[in-house]
Amino acid sequence: MANDLVMPRLSDTMEQGTITRWLKREGEAFRRGEPIAEIQTDKANMELEAFDDGVLQKIVVNEGQTVNIGEMIALLGTPGDAPPADGQADGAGQTGAASDPGGLVGSPAAPGGPAATPGDQMVATTPRVEGSGADASVSGQQASPNVAPSATAAPSVAPAGGTTLTQPQAPPSSNNVAPAQMGDTGDRTKASPLARRLAQELGVELTRVQGTGPGGRIIRDDVEQAHRLQSATTSQARPASAPVAAPQPEPAAPPQAAAPPQPAQAAAPAPEAAPTGADVEVVELSRMQLVVARRMTESKQQAPHFYVTAEIDMAAARQLGEGLAAAMGNPNRVPYNEMVLKACALALRQHPDVNVWFRDGRIERHKNIHVGFAVALEGGLLVPVIRNTDQKSIGQIAADARAVIEKARAGKLTPNDYEGGTFTVSNLGMFDVDEFNAIVNPPQVAILAVGSVKQKPVVKDGQIVIGERMRVTLSADHRAIYGATAAQFLQELKRLLELPFSLVI
Repeated sequence: MANDLVMPRLSDTMEQGTITRWLKREGEAFRRGEPIAEIQTDKANMELEAFDDGVLQKIVVNEGQTVNIGEMIALLGTPGDAPPADGQADGAGQTGAASDPGGLVGSPAAPGGPAATPGDQMVATTPRVEGSGADASVSGQQASPNVAPSATAAPSVAPAGGTTLTQPQAPPSSNNVAPAQMGDTGDRTKASPLARRLAQELGVELTRVQGTGPGGRIIRDDVEQAHRLQSATTSQARPASAPVAAPQPEPAAPPQAAAPPQPAQAAAPAPEAAPTGADVEVVELSRMQLVVARRMTESKQQAPHFYVTAEIDMAAARQLGEGLAAAMGNPNRVPYNEMVLKACALALRQHPDVNVWFRDGRIERHKNIHVGFAVALEGGLLVPVIRNTDQKSIGQIAADARAVIEKARAGKLTPNDYEGGTFTVSNLGMFDVDEFNAIVNPPQVAILAVGSVKQKPVVKDGQIVIGERMRVTLSADHRAIYGATAAQFLQELKRLLELPFSLVI
């Protein structure tokens, strides 16, 4: 029996995937656990492994092509199945959802839906890391169950006046009725957490939005499109009940003497055209850069940032770091970054209100501490995560950081390497930066920006001496953290780094 293989969701920010290469040819059999294809996501290149034995009957998406998650990329079968007839794979479920109503083949089940069973899919992907379950508690009301709306109607939105606006589309069939027309007033829409948060910020009613994601799921683009339609219509619409008066002919004006000729006015200068040619190089953003740009823009637009800065005496930390560097076999590199990661983890243990996520209008307090650190790559920016950072030694943190950085530069990260972080550190000290403000990495609520360790004159016991100082700035989301909480966290971080032996006890 043939099964559709669809583009799986391999990260929480993934919306599209590119087939880097097919590792099996059409008609070639594969065994359970064998990689079938290599997929490029916004984070890394990942192999798609077979969940069960089978045959790659037909490749629908060729190498180098990019498709949305949930779209069909190949047709799988079992040994002995007849090859598909011409056009069978092309017409079977172009979005993947129509041909696989029980769940997307090769991807985790949608929230609220039944989990896929081995009989439902033939490929396995790395499970997503979620901030829920045993590792998170949620404060606030629980979300209502979600029901997926139809995936074929165009997005529709109701502006403040109550008029339903629908994008131009073909006449819908009886099975393609938008949720706004079904009279369902409960919160039964199926939407991603990002779409829900964005809809709340923009004032868009999700019950009036038609989803275009897998299985009719409402995604970010749907909410943004609905908001654009709502804004444009609200600014131009007049009350539907007010009759529009027919234009009345104006009375004939009495003849007047011809006006004297007016001097010609100088035409407004045309706007200067954008420079083109050899002087300008247009650089297309990579998928990773596009995701970083979108998420950072959303963070600044939605999260009210505030900043708290402290200066830390690093003399004792340097002395301890030199001893640790020698013990770790790298005496020329003081592990400042690893010491900061450890200190942040211990400070988070003392201040759990900073170790939280904010999403869907709720605070999710995490029991475990997973500190991420920003890594600059040639094609963008990644934030690998050190799991259970507070429970690891500085040496273990250094080893984990080296391993994950190598994987990041090789494009071999898995979702477990970069998802689920509860706090982030961004260190530009190696570039001789004094201090800076970082942007919060949602759904986290805080990020620490670390400057370089510098020698400077300081006053100690009434005397001017040479001190070693490092400035750090905590950027925080004011929806979840208040100033006093941020200040107390920095105070604890400062204490830990100025008495660094507490990091190794």
